Amino acid sequence: MDSLPEELLTRVFDFLSCDRPHVDIANSRLVSRRFHALSSPFLVTTVVIAHRYNTLQKLREVLDHPYFSKHVTRLVWDASCYEVTVAERLSEYELQCEQNPWQSSAINKYEASLQEAHATKLALLQSAVSQSELAREREYFTRFLDDDEQNTDVCDRPMTTENILRRGHDDYHRRYHAQLEIEQRRLCLRYLHSAFEKLPKLRYFEFSDFRALSRNGENLGELCERLFGETLSPDVLPDDEQGIQELEPWNNLNSCLRNLVKINPQLKSMSFGRSQHSAWDTLQWNESPRVILPDMHPDDEEQWRSLLGSVRHLSLPVEINDSGRILESAVSNTQRLLSYSASSLTHLMLETELYSGLWRPYWDCMSTTAPVLASILGQIHFQSLTSIVLRGWLIPLRDLEDLLLAHATTLRNMHLINCCIEGASKDELMVSIRSKLEPALALTGVEVFGLMYEASCDAGLTRAQVMADCHDIEELFLGGRRNMVTKVERLCSDEICRDMWWDMEIER
Repeated sequence: MDSLPEELLTRVFDFLSCDRPHVDIANSRLVSRRFHALSSPFLVTTVVIAHRYNTLQKLREVLDHPYFSKHVTRLVWDASCYEVTVAERLSEYELQCEQNPWQSSAINKYEASLQEAHATKLALLQSAVSQSELAREREYFTRFLDDDEQNTDVCDRPMTTENILRRGHDDYHRRYHAQLEIEQRRLCLRYLHSAFEKLPKLRYFEFSDFRALSRNGENLGELCERLFGETLSPDVLPDDEQGIQELEPWNNLNSCLRNLVKINPQLKSMSFGRSQHSAWDTLQWNESPRVILPDMHPDDEEQWRSLLGSVRHLSLPVEINDSGRILESAVSNTQRLLSYSASSLTHLMLETELYSGLWRPYWDCMSTTAPVLASILGQIHFQSLTSIVLRGWLIPLRDLEDLLLAHATTLRNMHLINCCIEGASKDELMVSIRSKLEPALALTGVEVFGLMYEASCDAGLTRAQVMADCHDIEELFLGGRRNMVTKVERLCSDEICRDMWWDMEIER
């Protein structure tokens, strides 16, 4: 390995930094002096801003570090928020722990301790142990009991969760008031400015929640335990319109973006909602947040153009519902963001929840907003677009044809995930691909997952039928070329999530 050129080793370490930098890069730094010098720049590449003092303290340490501050490339604004009702009422805290056991490692640890205690009790009874051994076991368990509980038989009384929950609630209460103090002092916005002043290689910005901090191979419970210990995690960004209206802290996206405009960094990537640089899709609960983009006034147009003029990767959520005002605002704001970045953009992801079901009842409320995607993209031509990801869209076949053909000279990768094609059956889509799209497109990678058609919404299709259709469509789009897209949606760890999603839709 030491004989490899530095350029190749650097490339290897760059790949490792996307997986488990806290383990793989840390180990690489111990191999030799050469490995230490080449791998160290990839040890700390991400910093986080959140309404939590411990998170801001870690950020400050990186900002002040003479070496690692020079190699940070990614900033995550974690908008997770502690909720006032849970902070002020122990009963509400307990309720949240019961309803979301994966969010609280305290509950998981308590259940594990109960199982361990039960297994130990059975082992003692079955093995006919001596009285001295039983007495030692009783002494061990009474350490966790109150004075009154020590008078009862340890084998007949389980450990109580009251102390665990009360301790967790006290910590949650402190974190909530710390959050209020951070908001009042506007510390997050101050650190946003400091980050771009002191981190010269900062080029990637994400606005999301704590799920953007997940690591490969980590489930949601493990993520919460790593970040929040035995305390209930803060709320994630809402995935429905009602949540957006009720939770005001999500509005800090407005001030965050406006401060980015003032700073005017030369960003390469901006992402809102779903994180593109984490193990988001491997978590048990991976619904994307609904983030309402702020209104952009014409007076700020030059500043927005300056901010977005260098962006090559852009990921946007589009909030669509029955309200004409919200729909008009979502379309207008998305159009402006895309038009300002049209000259430099190479990778685009647009996500919505317009299509999320299998049955006809969903169709009546969706069909009136089918032209939304064309309204957003129809008047914009991207000069260098090579990859496009569409999630959850209802797309008329004609609009899909126009979009792909308009960018046929540059487009190389296409992802259609949980979308529905309006006004076309599978056969009609196949004919369109063979006669119009496949001859014109030079795609090297295609990912089609959960694709439906208007005709299939009446009776629905089985999962096997849909996946077979997706495979056929992928092959047609590729036209015999090798598929260069990594099928993230089909990893074994994610198949469980997709199966659960599918079962829930069928139950509806």
